[in-house]
Amino acid sequence: DGLKGGAGAGAGAGSAKAVPARYIGCYDGEGQLGDDREYEGGIYGASAELARSFAKEAGKKYFAVSRADVDAGHAFAFNELKRPPRISDEGCDQPCADNDQYRCGCADELCGSLPPGKGEDNVRRWAVYEVVEKKKKKRSKDKAEL
Repeated sequence: DGLKGGAGAGAGAGSAKAVPARYIGCYDGEGQLGDDREYEGGIYGASAELARSFAKEAGKKYFAVSRADVDAGHAFAFNELKRPPRISDEGCDQPCADNDQYRCGCADELCGSLPPGKGEDNVRRWAVYEVVEKKKKKRSKDKAEL
């Protein structure tokens, strides 16, 4: 399917660089995210790599992205999830602008005809990821030692 943790083919021309994050699932309201959430907008909401960097710098365990446009959207970084993800629709499958192998959810018009989540004023599908540590490259033995 091409998307990390998801179904559907990515449509963008993003890079293939792996982002050290584990896909958790899709949410339809920011109230379902942690109460300690910190907001960042613009390109951070359309980029899995930048949203992860924002979460890492903020010392948070999770990040959520909701892409609104080609290179803009909404992002939150937080440490707790209030509940497991319960939604899965086409809005959840929107690829990220920087890497079409990752989902970035959707916001507003990018969500098409999807309704807002229960109790929400805005139409959002939040793709939520857990920040994982980058894998360290093992040093190869010096050829002279072989």
